[in-house]
Amino acid sequence: MNNEGFYFQVAEFAVVPVFVLFYWRGIWVLMDEYFSPDDLELSAWTSAYVGYGGMIAIYIGHKYQSHYYNMLDMYFSFKKGTLGEQLFDRIHALILGFFVVSVWRAIWLLQDLHLLTSDRLSSGWASTLIGSGILLCLCRFKSVLAPPAMIVRDSADTFPIVEMEQQNEQRHEQQVVQVYPLPVATAL
Repeated sequence: MNNEGFYFQVAEFAVVPVFVLFYWRGIWVLMDEYFSPDDLELSAWTSAYVGYGGMIAIYIGHKYQSHYYNMLDMYFSFKKGTLGEQLFDRIHALILGFFVVSVWRAIWLLQDLHLLTSDRLSSGWASTLIGSGILLCLCRFKSVLAPPAMIVRDSADTFPIVEMEQQNEQRHEQQVVQVYPLPVATAL
């Protein structure tokens, strides 16, 4: 790798996460203001329903993604790699990002409201140990990575959920039998 590429990557890892956090914080604050601001419990559950409901809808939408592109193509001449498709993908990411932040906010607020509420330090340790333990048992600890450790480039053919589904299909084709420490995880 040349020095120019190295410096670009350093700058990318320094800049992109800042604006990802700007986006997350902005959505979070707007939810604080508009999702039942006087009732944290109701606000948290509203975030959970909106976030998980939206993510399920997006996931189902991915199953029919080619149908959407064909339908959009009929009306807007969306061809692979065109500005229209890129715009559609960015709006899609914006909406999915909203749902992701909504889920994070719901879980965060519910933990603040219900996990060792009288002792903040114990709550922090409990949250860290429970989360780490379950992720390790599910063989999903790398899921904790987020900017700056992980940056996803916008690309029409590598949208994160589609990419994850393709990786999962490839992994299942390569490993017919996979043993997980917990019986619950066999559905993953």
